[in-house]
Amino acid sequence: MRPQFFSTQRYLQRRHDVIIPPEPARGHREWIISRGLCHYRCFSLKDIPVNRREPVLQLQIQQWSPFPEYGSYMVWQGEQAQVWIWDKVIQQNRWLEMGIKKAALLPETVLQPRPTTEMTQLLQCIAGYEGQIWQQGVLVGSRWWSNKPSLAEWLLFQRAQGLAAHSQLPTLVATPLLNRPWGRAPHRFNKLRFLYQESTWITASAAIMSVILTGQSISIIKWQQAVNQIQQQIDTLNEQVTPILSARTQALANRQRFEQLLTLSAAQPLQLELMAKVAEKLPKKNSVRFVNWAYQLKELRFTIEADEQIDPTQYIKTFQSLPFLTEVKVDTFTDPKKLILKMRVEPSKL
Repeated sequence: MRPQFFSTQRYLQRRHDVIIPPEPARGHREWIISRGLCHYRCFSLKDIPVNRREPVLQLQIQQWSPFPEYGSYMVWQGEQAQVWIWDKVIQQNRWLEMGIKKAALLPETVLQPRPTTEMTQLLQCIAGYEGQIWQQGVLVGSRWWSNKPSLAEWLLFQRAQGLAAHSQLPTLVATPLLNRPWGRAPHRFNKLRFLYQESTWITASAAIMSVILTGQSISIIKWQQAVNQIQQQIDTLNEQVTPILSARTQALANRQRFEQLLTLSAAQPLQLELMAKVAEKLPKKNSVRFVNWAYQLKELRFTIEADEQIDPTQYIKTFQSLPFLTEVKVDTFTDPKKLILKMRVEPSKL
């Protein structure tokens, strides 16, 4: 290993400030983007030919990014790309404030230790907390919280990634940053941007062809054929990328609806628990029993039946006394031995 004569200057960018190195140094500069400022996603490109994966990935990142201008860092693992992006405008403004012109840009996560086995863990970050799901050395799921997540938030994170939810939070992992990132961003030519900048490409092609025409007397017809061939390649790439983007859009919409349903179901009480607590208040001597039961969006409605005539006032007082039931009302049948009760349920008090 080549000896390091100067120590690395490491700047840590957080949401509202920058942690600067304790002492000035003449070594290599690294600008660490805290996890709370990054968006992360793992892209699988197994169905894309190897020579087309780079441009397809760049197009998917552009569609996914919420920033008008973004910086990115990606680590390939086989056919999967682990991608972090951040707001480039904010990052460059921080550089101006610090008087920095050049530094290696790294997301915080690539300086956190990478597990060698499949696992789910909760990390202490520079600011906030990151939940991680690792499979075969790939970070397939990640979420950041400004405060330590509650058990409900942790369960929702696991379910959103298709994992069986565990009943407790994992032990918090807090380790110093690595000296070097565990994954390096590839220095590859951005084929997609090159192909989509037609005017630049055609102008450059024209200049090159002019030189060739001067030296080798190539006809303008061959030049036009070259331009047409490039346009055909662009059209072919568009056709291949369009269904991928459509599938991605549908998948994101499905995932959003799934998370909304999970959040809604988590806020509702368990039916059996609610029914058991209501049944405890039914008198035993008159053989009072449920005839039907309906619960939806905090509104409860059920019918009871007894062997003797039912006193509605008694049941209103009984259920109104329970802290998790409010707005108790009754509807009577023509049959005095039947009674319909309607009320509102407060799940947080159950």
